[in-house]
Amino acid sequence: SQMWEHLTAVNGVDMIQVHPTFLYEGMWNLGVLILLWLYRKHKKFNGEVFLLYLVGYGIGRAWIEGLRTDQLLLPAVGIPVSQVLSVCLAVGAAAAILIRRKKMRKNTVTQDIVEEKRNKLYLVCRRNSSGFLLFFMSKLIFFSQKVLKNPRERACFFKRCGVR
Repeated sequence: SQMWEHLTAVNGVDMIQVHPTFLYEGMWNLGVLILLWLYRKHKKFNGEVFLLYLVGYGIGRAWIEGLRTDQLLLPAVGIPVSQVLSVCLAVGAAAAILIRRKKMRKNTVTQDIVEEKRNKLYLVCRRNSSGFLLFFMSKLIFFSQKVLKNPRERACFFKRCGVR
């Protein structure tokens, strides 16, 4: 095994020199904690800080496992199993963050379009508040039902326009 390659004799005593991986892992996790603590107020969605923790932990664990000499290796390729799992964890969490942010961006664009249509409806309603034509009102109500899905929101909109 790779561990026996590090065997040295000091004053007639065989010793194996290894990295203090517990210290490295503790320092890495402290760094990840500080970064997440600073980032928590800038999160874009619920669960983002947890996913960022998984990314940070996976990257750190993959690096630290590369320093270890007592590893379980995959037989075909000789890569440590723990490194493969850590990289998969980090990549999976990063993918989840990207997917969630992409969905949020799409929802934001849709929300902006709906808000723009609401504002246009309000302006049209305000300009023509003196004399509504029946045809115009029917189109306005039909269009508002498409844009303003919530009946309470629709009632507030027409109340602001002066239509009872």
